[in-house]
Amino acid sequence: MTTSGVSSVLAARLATRAAPDPLWRHTELILTVGGGDLIQLSIGDPDLPTPAHILEAARVALQPGLVRYTHWQGLPELRAAIADALARDVGVRYAADEVVVTAGAEQALFVALLALVDPGDEVLFADPYFHALPRLVHIAGGVWKPVPTHEAEGFLLRPEAVERHVGPRTKVLVVVSPANPTGAVLPRDVVDGLADVARRHDLLVITDEVYARILYDGARHYSIAALPEMRSRTVLVGGFSKTYSMTGFRLGYLAAPADVIAGLHSLKEPMDICASAVAQRAGLAALTGPHDFLPAYLATYDTRRRVLMAGLDGMGISYARPAGGFFLLANIAPLGLGSVAFAQRVLAEARVVVFPGVMASTRDGYVRLSWLQPEDRLREGLARLGAFVERLRHEPAREPGASQPMPPAQ
Repeated sequence: MTTSGVSSVLAARLATRAAPDPLWRHTELILTVGGGDLIQLSIGDPDLPTPAHILEAARVALQPGLVRYTHWQGLPELRAAIADALARDVGVRYAADEVVVTAGAEQALFVALLALVDPGDEVLFADPYFHALPRLVHIAGGVWKPVPTHEAEGFLLRPEAVERHVGPRTKVLVVVSPANPTGAVLPRDVVDGLADVARRHDLLVITDEVYARILYDGARHYSIAALPEMRSRTVLVGGFSKTYSMTGFRLGYLAAPADVIAGLHSLKEPMDICASAVAQRAGLAALTGPHDFLPAYLATYDTRRRVLMAGLDGMGISYARPAGGFFLLANIAPLGLGSVAFAQRVLAEARVVVFPGVMASTRDGYVRLSWLQPEDRLREGLARLGAFVERLRHEPAREPGASQPMPPAQ
C-alpha cells in the first residue's frame, strides 16, 4: 500500500495503537480471493428475508413529503414504540424523549462512549469482545481494559473478575449480552453481581442488547438497566438489524435518563443530523407490526446452530455452547496455527471464510463462526472445514497456537 505525506499528520485518534486489528486486511484478502463458491461463516448478517410488512413500509416512505429530515432524536412515534418495546421486553421504562434513534447500534454505542468518557477514563468490557469496541473507546479518548473470560466458564463476564480490574480511573463498564463473539448470555445472578460492582464503585454502564431476542436452549435475557438503582447510571443500546434482518437499513437506538439525553444534541446532531427517514419508518413497522415470523426465524437459526456444533464435535474442536446471537468461538489452538494464519489458509485452501479470533481478543487460538447460511451451504462449509482440519492434523507439528502475521494489503 502506498502512503502519502498526509498520513504523517493524521490525528492521533486514528493511530493503530487503538487495537491490533487487521480486519480491513482480512476483508481485502476475502475480496481478492472472491468467487461465488466462497462459503461465508464469519459475519452476523442474517440471510433470512426482511419481513414483507417492513419492506412495504419502506416503499411507502419513499414519497416526497416523507424523505426529509426528522428530529435529531428520531421520529416521535418511533421513539415511543421503542420505549414501549423496552418496557414490555426488558422491563425498563423510558419516556419517548429518553430515546435517541441512530444509524445502527454501533453508532449508538459510539455516541454513548463519546458522551461518557473523558480522556484517560478506563472502560472495562469482556475479553473476547465486539471487535470495534477498543477502537471506539480509543477514539473517545478512553483507555480500554479487557476483562478475561474463559471457554470453560462459557465466556461469562464474572463480577469478581470485573472488580479485580477496577482502578481509580475506571469510569464505564460495557456489558454485552447476548455477546458477540462468544454467544454468552448472562444469567440473572451474574447480572445482579455486575450491578452490585457498578453501584459500589460508582461505575456508569453501557448495556449492548442488540441480540436480546435471539436466544436458545431456554435462555433468558436480563437487562442490567432494569435492576434497582441501575437505570439512572445506564445507557441501553439496541437495534433492528438482527431481529428483523435489517442490517442494511442501519437503524439502532440508545435509551438513557433525560439528563443524559439533554447533553447529546451537541454530539449526535452534528454527526448525522438524523437517522434515515425511510429506515425509521421501516423500524416503526417492525416494532408495531406482526411478529409471527419470529418463532420460525429463531427455529431456523437454532437448527443451523446445532448443525454447526455437531460439525465441530465431529472434528474434535471444542467451543463454549452459545446461548444467544449468531456466533460461537471455535478453539483451533491445538491445531498449531494462530487464528489469522488459520483464517488465511482455510480461505485459500477450502474457500471458507472465518473470522480470526485475535481480532476480537487480546488472546489468540480461536476463530469466530456464524451459522447465517442456508443449511445445505452450512453443511458444505463444514465438510470443507473438516477436510482442511484433517489435513492440518497430518502436517508437521508446530508450536500450539503459533500465529502468522497478516500480510500487508497490496
